[in-house]
Amino acid sequence: MPATDVGPGDLFWIFPGVKYRYVPYPAEPWNEFWLLFDGPVFSAWAGNLLDPKCPVTPLRDSVFWLTRLRWCVLDSSQRAPLEAITRAARLTVVMSEIWQHQHQPRFSASDRAWLTLAESALQKSIATSESLQQVAGSLRCGYDVFRRRFRILAGISPAQYRHRRKLDMCAELLMHEKITNKELAERFHFSSEFHFSREFTRHLGLSPRAFSRVVAAASRTERGVKK
Repeated sequence: MPATDVGPGDLFWIFPGVKYRYVPYPAEPWNEFWLLFDGPVFSAWAGNLLDPKCPVTPLRDSVFWLTRLRWCVLDSSQRAPLEAITRAARLTVVMSEIWQHQHQPRFSASDRAWLTLAESALQKSIATSESLQQVAGSLRCGYDVFRRRFRILAGISPAQYRHRRKLDMCAELLMHEKITNKELAERFHFSSEFHFSREFTRHLGLSPRAFSRVVAAASRTERGVKK
């Protein structure tokens, strides 16, 4: 198999019995997130998403997909074997989302460049509290044109994209800082703590409190392994 470049945010599959070798370019270290899985539930993906001839799947929004993959292995507070079933089901859902992302229509370079600008503008608008109409204006188009073009290219509406990014940012803060639901609700302009908690749970499958407990437990385990 010829050499394949792997870029930031790319997902690559390693298959049993298939020789492989991967290294970063000199002076370009990388961080990795590993997920090991096996079993008949994944056999339906053979030859489609799981194809040794196509080991690299480009994923543009690395933060979003990393959050989704982490969700697969979060503790659901269920007893075995329900825990394993839940994790396999979550992974199947995310693999389906990746497959759909991979098979979106191929767009022109100008469309991809515009989408990158639009995503960046939407992410910046979270901090500045700009309206979607103002974001559209920054891209020199009316809101209806902006909304239609973004939905065609990204597969979701601008409002949905920004909402997901807000929740992903909340998850990142919960992972690295001591911050309350009230502070997050105010910072990201949710109507209340309850509203924030409900949306977070809907997005990640765990409440903010449960998510923080899982992250803390994983951190303690990691420190124990390093010792």
